[in-house]
Amino acid sequence: MIFTSYNPDDSENEYTYFPDLMDQHIVILNLVETLRNKLQRREAFDISTLKELLVNHKNFEENHVYLVLDQEIDEGEKRFIIERKTEIIKERR
Repeated sequence: MIFTSYNPDDSENEYTYFPDLMDQHIVILNLVETLRNKLQRREAFDISTLKELLVNHKNFEENHVYLVLDQEIDEGEKRFIIERKTEIIKERR
């Protein structure tokens, strides 16, 4: 949803960080799936790698992606994104 709202003025800088962001999401989701499978089989697992990935990912998003989005997305679109995110969270409860 956020990415559909991002229409950069400067096409040369378009989506600079987004390929890295998507790659990080894939790595995190794969690790979560691996840990879930181990948990189901009652195998021991170490979550320190996941913790490190999540902390690094959070920092990457805050320092690069959200900084760019905050500058590029207007206030009305930001409100829409927040409202939609809130709806999704409520639906999953």
